[in-house]
Amino acid sequence: MQESNKMEEITSDNKYNLAEKAFLKFKEEVLNLLSLKKTVFVALCGGASVTEFYDVLGNRFEELPYDRLHFFMLDERINESQRNSLLIKEKILSKFNDDKLNLFRGNFHFLGKKSVEEYTLEFKDLNSNLYFDIVVASSGEDCHIASLFPKSQLLKSKETSYAYVDDSPKPPKERITLLPESIKHSKISFIFFLGEHKRKAYEKFIQKGYDFFDCPVKMLKQTRCCLVTNII
Repeated sequence: MQESNKMEEITSDNKYNLAEKAFLKFKEEVLNLLSLKKTVFVALCGGASVTEFYDVLGNRFEELPYDRLHFFMLDERINESQRNSLLIKEKILSKFNDDKLNLFRGNFHFLGKKSVEEYTLEFKDLNSNLYFDIVVASSGEDCHIASLFPKSQLLKSKETSYAYVDDSPKPPKERITLLPESIKHSKISFIFFLGEHKRKAYEKFIQKGYDFFDCPVKMLKQTRCCLVTNII
């Protein structure tokens, strides 16, 4: 399997400046895609690494045609008090006034009470191939992406869908996650490596080779990848 050679690195030692630069690149890619198609589908992750980026997305939402964007979760926790979507609601949707919130709420697709099958069907009804145009992800220290951890049997799946996880090595145990085939066949990825504690994962990611069973984040090298990092 060949790695994509289309990788752009976005760097800054200031996380707020880095978030602004990542937003400008995200905006550029969204507008480029919308010049070719009617709707853009984006998968969003959770986690501290994307907090400032989502803050900028919320503050500068008027620069994006949200009516032509649909956002789904890259992965989600089953426990409602630990949901990744809480970060998106806080950093993005809270910046919308009531009119815009009512207008665009339906473009943000959260798990709610849905089962993994219902969530997959919700995406499939809008986009039958179950691939995303843009994936926003962050890597764990162990190189996991979404809720796909090293050595997980889900990494061998050939399905394009979401799957239920009941044995996550990182709490909470119960989650849903997008599967590798849907991630690898997405067009563009923004992968965040923030903080010195992510240096080993970052270095493993940029090494040549395609061993995502040991380093799941490497599956993003099959996409056109924007590497966002303050590890310089």
